[in-house]
Amino acid sequence: MDGTLAEWKNVTSNYELYQQGYYESLRPNEHILNETKRLIKEGENVFILSSFLSDSAFALEEKNSWLDKYLPELKKENRIFVPYGECKYKYIPNKITSYDYLIDDHTKNLLDWKDAGGTGIKFLNGINHLKGIWQGLLLREDCDISKNLNWILENKYKEENDISYLKDPFDEELEQEI
Repeated sequence: MDGTLAEWKNVTSNYELYQQGYYESLRPNEHILNETKRLIKEGENVFILSSFLSDSAFALEEKNSWLDKYLPELKKENRIFVPYGECKYKYIPNKITSYDYLIDDHTKNLLDWKDAGGTGIKFLNGINHLKGIWQGLLLREDCDISKNLNWILENKYKEENDISYLKDPFDEELEQEI
């Protein structure tokens, strides 16, 4: 959620992450939020897989409240919260395949997901991808997210064991900008 569905809010210290109202006050990233709503409406099996500070008195409750407010069409059972620092893929009940996509702004989560068999998509939110470590699919908040996701979903039916065809069509444009 943080840095993808909800815009990342920089903090001066980690103390702020533990304050009441922090997560609930995050502004939605309208582009990806609207695309998520569209995918749910079209019948795609969408889950929210988000890390939370398990020692926070407010984080989990506020993340659920945020989803209730901005994404009420998402079924409650499609919300999976993972204690911060743990591998997200370990909280998925079934085996992950290349047809399982994780859109995340944090490279470590994407590398773990890929190692577990899934397909990672890095969400570029303007403050990440500074080192360029992630070499997979990319979504930028400032471009046509709908067009990019449609391209990815249309190509998901290619041979399951070969996801090399998933070269991001906007990679060259991005590389020129970075």
